[in-house]
Amino acid sequence: MKKSGTIPYAQTLAIGDSIMIDIESDLKDAVPNVTIDGLVGRQLRDTIPLANSYQKFNNSSSAVILELGTNGPFTEDQLDKLLSRFNRAHIYLINTRVPRNWESEVNQYIEKAASKDNVTVIDWHKQSLDNNHYFAKDGVHLTGRGSQTYVDLLTNKMKK
Repeated sequence: MKKSGTIPYAQTLAIGDSIMIDIESDLKDAVPNVTIDGLVGRQLRDTIPLANSYQKFNNSSSAVILELGTNGPFTEDQLDKLLSRFNRAHIYLINTRVPRNWESEVNQYIEKAASKDNVTVIDWHKQSLDNNHYFAKDGVHLTGRGSQTYVDLLTNKMKK
């Protein structure tokens, strides 16, 4: 369900893996001035150096959406390093639902990151439980309905 209101950021950066590619069209429709960088197979560790090329988004009028953890685990230190690259932006960190053994570990690190003043966690895991119709047959990638629900969940948190 869509919440009324507007997204108050001058610009938004969205970095992710193939899930970001799944939601790209819906996200572009919902978020003005969004730059999307999705890559199949991307892991969080690969985004730490990538973040340096997106420093124009590290300011208080920007939002940074991070969707990672689908393709493998990461450490708390790696997540902290990535978040520190955007320490002045409003970060929306989306947890994961993936039928892999690292899901719980990744989501624990993401939940811990919510203690940072500029981080809001988007609980996709909870939203998608018992909603297998949001997923393609592989249990990872999203259907059209899954993509729209994902984007609505995210943008409802972003709206003021």
